Formats: sequence, structure tokens, C-alpha cells
Amino acid sequence: MTKLEKVKKGWEVVTELYSEHRYAVDMVLAFFKAGLALVILAFFITNFVLTLETRDDIQNLRDTEELAFSSISIIHEMAKERGMSNLVVTSKGTAFQQRVRNQRIETDRVVSQSWNTLVDFQDKGNSATQGLVKNILISLNNLNTTRWKIDTLNLTAPQVVAFYTTLINNLIDVPAKLDRPDAGKVVTAVQAYIAFAHFKDKLGLQRATTTAPLWRGRFTSTTERDTVYGHIHTQDAFVNIFNLTAKSSESLLLADLKTQPVWTNYTNLASQVMATTSGNFSVNFTYDDWWDTITPAIDATRDIVESSLQNSVVTYTDDALANLETLIIINSFGMALTIVIVLGYIFMIFFNASFALAKYWRQRQQVSSMANEMKEGEDHNWE
Repeated sequence: MTKLEKVKKGWEVVTELYSEHRYAVDMVLAFFKAGLALVILAFFITNFVLTLETRDDIQNLRDTEELAFSSISIIHEMAKERGMSNLVVTSKGTAFQQRVRNQRIETDRVVSQSWNTLVDFQDKGNSATQGLVKNILISLNNLNTTRWKIDTLNLTAPQVVAFYTTLINNLIDVPAKLDRPDAGKVVTAVQAYIAFAHFKDKLGLQRATTTAPLWRGRFTSTTERDTVYGHIHTQDAFVNIFNLTAKSSESLLLADLKTQPVWTNYTNLASQVMATTSGNFSVNFTYDDWWDTITPAIDATRDIVESSLQNSVVTYTDDALANLETLIIINSFGMALTIVIVLGYIFMIFFNASFALAKYWRQRQQVSSMANEMKEGEDHNWE
């Protein structure tokens, strides 16, 4: 027998075996295919659930943008009120009285614009976000009481700075307390925003803690001077974080701002103050000059850089949501198609099982019939 004849003979045997056990073989194959399809279905379901969770996190972040961006104005005006209030207490009510009264009107205006948003967020986000917002509302409700204590000189300067700084930090940290979505550009944009907000707050603290010594004409202690130094050095730390997380164009905006007169005028005055190591300041400007020089610099950071950061967060969030919606559609289609395939294989299993059982009973009946015929034949021969 040649090799070709052997192959043909082998194929005939396989064909005969398959024909004999066709439905059983098809049923086993259908089981295997259905199992594979179920694995694919599990993959689609897992991706679908994870995508929904990420979308929910980003949607929460998007909702919080409203709060975070409305808080920017509160932070900006509250920082001014902090510095003015600090000087009112330091000067025993002889300096900045009219300024602080005017500033309180502006602060109340921006707070009233964001009040409903703050109240709504008591029940949004995770427990950390809700707790933070509740603390913010408590502080804002206590604001008028704090102002009264400032006007009546019932608070110390450190207590005044601590009250406003805690409120400001809570407002900054709202986005930081959110469940972080797994969307890189969104996360880094939020990190850049938080770092820049803290940098700007340290500028405000430098303004506040330098104005009082300038009114007095000197630092009362090395600790007071070191406090101002600390705010300056912390600014550099937050700028480094900002440069690592922000877009290069945003880093360039800040770098360019620092070359402009609005910024160099402020740094020139700051260097004169910090050059004094002991005794009275030897400077040729007043605390009013200092305030009116550093405040435009802080305003410029808001107008130039902060607005760009807001646009980045919004753009990246919108892009991430659009991409996730596309993934949800793809996964939904994949799940639907896989379910149809699984159902088809399940139908094939039942179909083949039915035919295999039918064939089994048919063969059993044939064997039983043949056995009966043989028995009848034996009985006949006996007779």
C-alpha cells in the first residue's frame, strides 16, 4: 500500500468516525467555542465596567470644575482680606481700615456668587470632598464673627492669618480630594492647577506677612523674618511642581511674566526688605507702596497663567469624556455581538445534543429490536 493510499485510508477512517460521532464531536466543539466566547464576553464586561467607573470619576471632576473655578475668585479676594486684616490687627486699627472695609464688600460679592455651588457640593463627590466643603461653609458662616473680632482687636495677627489661610487651603484642595480618574492629561492638569494655586497663595502670604513689618519699620524677631523667607522658598517648590505638570506653554507664560515690570518691581522691593538682617528697614518705600506693588503682580498670575490652566483642565476633561464615550460604545457593541455568538453556540450545543440523543435512542431501539428478533428465532428453532 502506497503512502497516498494510506493517507486516503486514514481519511476514510476519520470521516467514518466523524460521521458516526458527528453530533457528539460538534457538541464538544460548541462547548469549547462557547467557553472561549464567554472569556471574550468577560473581557468586554470588565472593560465596560472600568470605563464607566473612570467616566464617573471624570464627570465628578468636571462637576467640581464649577466649584474649583468659582473658588478661584474667593481665594483671590480672601487673600487680600487676609493681608489687610493682619495689618489692621498689627496696627491696632490705625492702618488699612478703609481698605479692609472696601475689600470685605468685594469678598462678599464673590462669595455670594459661589454660595449655591458650595451648598450643592455638600452631597457631591466622595466623603473627603463633602467634609472639605462643609468645613468651607462653616468658615464662611463664621466670617462675619471673625471680622467683628478683628475690628474689636480680639484676635492676634497669627490667629487672623491662620483663619484665612485654613479657609483658602480648603478651597484650593477641593480638586485634590476627588477620586482621581485614570486619565493622564486630566490628572496632570489638575496637579498643575493645585500647585499653581498654592504658589499664588504663598505670594499672598508673603504680601500679608511683609506688610505688617513694613508698617512697623522692622522685623520684631528673626522668627518673623524667617516666616517671610519660608513663604518665598515655598513658592519655588510649588513652581517646580507646576513646571513638571503644566504644559510647556503655561510654564513659559509664568517665566515670561517674571521678566515683566509688574513682576520685577515687586521682586526689587522684596529683595530690599529681606536684605535687612536686623534693626529698622533701610528702604525708601512705605507699606502702602509695597501693597500696591505686589498686588498687581499677584493679579497678573491670575489673569495670565491661571486662566490658561482653567482652559487646559476643561479641554482635557472634555477630551477624556469624549474618548470614554467612544470606548463605551465599542465595548457595548462587542458585548452585544459576543452575547449573540454565545447564544448561537448554546443553541448548537442543544441542537447537537438533541440529535446525538436521538441517534443514541434510535440505535438502542435497533439493538433491542434485533435482540428480540434473535430471541424469537431461537424460540422458533426450539419448537
